Amino acid sequence: MAKNVVNVHTVDFEIDSNGNPVYRPAVLRASRGDKVQWKFRGGAFAVLFRLTPFDYAEFGSGNDTGQVIGSPGVYPYAVALVPIVKADDQQKVGKIVLDAGCPEIIIQR
Repeated sequence: MAKNVVNVHTVDFEIDSNGNPVYRPAVLRASRGDKVQWKFRGGAFAVLFRLTPFDYAEFGSGNDTGQVIGSPGVYPYAVALVPIVKADDQQKVGKIVLDAGCPEIIIQR
């Protein structure tokens, strides 16, 4: 009997030189049971779904992951990126970048 394979997908966030958010990938295709992990190495971040494909997601532990349980469909989400910059030999919060319309997760059948 074959075991169910759980795929782990990673979405990397960054802020480009013009101050725009960048997502890799911007559109993630996943299946029920897969895990999605978000990473932003430049500081802190938040994601917000109007309708979420996750029952539970963990953030702030360094293992920012959720397991897909949603029905097939398209799940757009908002992202806030909070860069931590060094200024005057101290770490400070940089300009917060918010994108309310992109990226998205597509749950496949």
